[in-house]
Amino acid sequence: MIKAVIFDLDDTLCNASEVMEKTLRTIFEENLSHYPDKTVEEMVALNKQAFKEIFLDPSISVPSASILIWFRIFELMGKKPPIKAIMRIVEGYWEENTKQLKTTPGTFELLDYLKENKIKIGVLTNGAFIGQAKKLAILGLDEKIDCFVASDMCLCDKPDPKAFLYILSKMDALPHEAIMVGDRIDNDINGAKRLGMKGILVGNKGISGNNSADLVVQNLRDCIPFVESLNKKIENSTLLQDFQY
Repeated sequence: MIKAVIFDLDDTLCNASEVMEKTLRTIFEENLSHYPDKTVEEMVALNKQAFKEIFLDPSISVPSASILIWFRIFELMGKKPPIKAIMRIVEGYWEENTKQLKTTPGTFELLDYLKENKIKIGVLTNGAFIGQAKKLAILGLDEKIDCFVASDMCLCDKPDPKAFLYILSKMDALPHEAIMVGDRIDNDINGAKRLGMKGILVGNKGISGNNSADLVVQNLRDCIPFVESLNKKIENSTLLQDFQY
């Protein structure tokens, strides 16, 4: 039987990317005094360049990248990164970011279903504990989950198998007893399925003909029939084995 369902956080349980773009523009506009020769559009472009350099470097952990990207933006402008200004920008970014977060449609219906059926709920996120835990609390999800693991807690990022194995051990579940729900084929779905977990993709991001997900949903409520069907198959298979013996 399925004992655990593990969720990614950003763009799986909440609208992180949508909010991030709006927040960046607000923060860049509020801090124009630190780069008076730049427009908001130019700062957004610099952020995209820094993102590619920092976040797409597999040698840099996500918690580290979330700080280094701000330093890199100033370096790309040929400026010495101002530590106090970066502190204010980062604090302002997170404060503004969390104000606009909303849960993905069907989130509470799915979590309530899992609770009612005694299936443990986990969150495995590539991010730092403080920022990601704050999102969960603001969204009202912190009381709903049984286990929360951020990158700086297990010292690795998805799709590293160690990240999945770490949270599975905390939830007392084996890979074949768990489902991973996420928005990234590479980090969430492929990483989980390599260990023998089932994978549900949220949205169509990253699908390019090589979709390894067992199910693709837009509304998390649509995961419920899949979980029910999977448990029924497992139950029938167990009954058949018992009958044969």
